[in-house]
Amino acid sequence: MARQGLRPLRELWWTPLQYESEAALWRNVRLLETSPEPRAVEPSCPERARIAVYTPGHVGDVLHTVPLMRALRAARPQGDLTWIVGPWCAGLARRYAFANRVEVFSPAWEQYRRGQAGPWFAEQAAWGRAQQPVEVFVSTANADLATLFVGRSLRPTWWCG
Repeated sequence: MARQGLRPLRELWWTPLQYESEAALWRNVRLLETSPEPRAVEPSCPERARIAVYTPGHVGDVLHTVPLMRALRAARPQGDLTWIVGPWCAGLARRYAFANRVEVFSPAWEQYRRGQAGPWFAEQAAWGRAQQPVEVFVSTANADLATLFVGRSLRPTWWCG
């Protein structure tokens, strides 16, 4: 029987994974293994909830997320709203006043990086360890390994997306 590696994962889970190197896939699997376990608590979204929105895509994805950010700010005006975007869109995201802060996380996937070098494993792992738990995590991205890593790093009580 021939060695299949991660081919079944690529074929079954997410079509763009077919374009990623096997090293990138293994690195992201390892990031998941080292990320915190999800919290087992009752979901809540108090008035001062910590809310994180993850938009790793490019300009169009960030612009399509603006109505969501506006609605979250209107629903939780006293909430602590963080918008996590890729470095290619941080300047654009900061132009909107919905979030208390814009944070940068750069997935090392070819589809996001477009041939550019990605962050090292240690950089991504350190970013994950530095995150504080949130009440709500909203992902506007496909459920790829990087999104799972970001979500697990934030340890939300509610995960939407």
